[in-house]
Formats: sequence, C-alpha cells, structure tokens
Amino acid sequence: MGVSSDELKSLAIVVKCVQEFEELTSNFYDMLSSKLDDRSKSLPLKWISVESDSHAVLMRSIYELLGIETSGVDCSKLVGTPWHVLEELMKSIESGGFDISDILSKLEFVEGFFGEETYNKLLIAMLRRLMVKEFGDVLDEILSEVVDEEKYHESIIKLLKRGGGSTTN
Repeated sequence: MGVSSDELKSLAIVVKCVQEFEELTSNFYDMLSSKLDDRSKSLPLKWISVESDSHAVLMRSIYELLGIETSGVDCSKLVGTPWHVLEELMKSIESGGFDISDILSKLEFVEGFFGEETYNKLLIAMLRRLMVKEFGDVLDEILSEVVDEEKYHESIIKLLKRGGGSTTN
C-alpha cells in the first residue's frame, strides 16, 4: 500500500514545525545561558541549545528529502502551548526581570510535553510509517537517539530545578 500525497503533506508540515520549534528552543536556551552568571546553570543550558540546534538540522534535512512545500503554515498554532511558553519566557529574559526557578519550572513542562507528545507520539510514529521503509533502520535509530536526547534535556532541567547548580542568576 502506497503513501498518499495527503499523508506526505501532513508529515512535511509536522517536520517543518518541529524544525522551527527546535530552532526557537535552541535560540531560547542560548539566550538564557548567556544571561546567567552561574556557570553551573549556563553550561548545561548552552549544551541543550546545541543539541536542539542539531535536532533542527535533522528535521530540516528530512523536510528537504520530502520535497514538499508547506508555505502558509502557522507552526506556533500547530505546536501550541510549548511554543507560546517559550515566547513568553524569551520576553521575560529580554526585559531582564526573570526568575530562574520559574523559568526552569516552565521549561520542565515544555521539555516533557514536547519530547513525549511530539517526538514519541506524533513525529516518530509518522516517520516510521512513511519513511523508514525507504531509509531503513538507520533513520529509526537516529530518531530514537533524538527521543533519548529530549528525555535527557528534561532530566537536565529537573536537576537544575532541584538545585543542580548554584542559586544565583
């Protein structure tokens, strides 16, 4: 049974929006890490920024392989709450009046929700169904690694929230 053009279009939209969200996430973590004087917090946040950027690069590559244009899609609406939470957090950081404990609590939600809901339940399932036959087990292995890295991001945020760094900005 072949893959319909509607299924491929849906997959392209999801991949494009995941790419854009990972870019937003990477930029957010980079911004936050640069604003913190506490290196025990800024270093792991910088690392999450780097990994999020690599996820965006992977999604961009998959999107390009699909070769389907998805113009006019509002990814902030598709991703929803995690996107809007990051935008609000970016505004608070830009204004200079932010509480790192509050930010870490909100990031725990974003990392948990986005990693579990988006990668595990939506994207991975769609990619496995529509692309793994063509690209083989190696794509499945790469995607499994991304899922593990998302879980790792969540665990880093939880550690920082519990005091895995000093308590200063």
